[in-house]
Amino acid sequence: MWQTDFPRLYELFELSQTSHPDNYFKKLQETYREYAGLTRKSLTPLEKALERIDVEAWKQLGEKARPFVIRREAERGWNQLFDLLYEAFGYEWLANHGYTSIKFVERSDKPSKRSPELFATSPTSTAVLEVKSINCSEKEIKRLAAWPPQAVNFAGQVLSEGFKRKFLHDIKNAREQLQSFEPPTDKKIAMVVIRLDIEYWLSARIYAEIEELASLQRTTDFEVVVHQLIQ
Repeated sequence: MWQTDFPRLYELFELSQTSHPDNYFKKLQETYREYAGLTRKSLTPLEKALERIDVEAWKQLGEKARPFVIRREAERGWNQLFDLLYEAFGYEWLANHGYTSIKFVERSDKPSKRSPELFATSPTSTAVLEVKSINCSEKEIKRLAAWPPQAVNFAGQVLSEGFKRKFLHDIKNAREQLQSFEPPTDKKIAMVVIRLDIEYWLSARIYAEIEELASLQRTTDFEVVVHQLIQ
């Protein structure tokens, strides 16, 4: 049962409007029945990250994500829900790097004041982390919606200019959010969670190019972390 494989996601389901026709977890139940192995491969990294979150932080994230369980976009499904849940990868990164007190930052009521996602401390450091998401392209959305299914060209792919612009734009916004955060911190981290188009999955060159883009944005007090998803 999917509830056993994904206990934190199941907790979120129970918090949501379980009978709503657009509830994401109804779709998950159907997918799991037909493709349990693929579903585990796709969602286990997220589930493991969610399980790293302490009880109080999980209450915060779960409450923030709950309304989006039933908000389905016509083309992109439940992207907004997952963009929020991906903040768990930021928490996991901080925990893996020795930060022992990790908290989600309360959102400001002022639209002009953008807060980062996470604030953390360790015996030797204070850090603030912002999570950005880059999802698959409009081209990929159309390919997946087409019938009969369109073939995927895995050969000779190069990273699109649109992806590069989106990546650099997100890093710029994250840097501004982190620099405006108070109190001062000695470590600022921008994490970019990326779900690439299928045609890029087998290209080592693409992953190397993304890492090179990230490395050019790093400074002594500003870290860029790339978290790749395949799903």
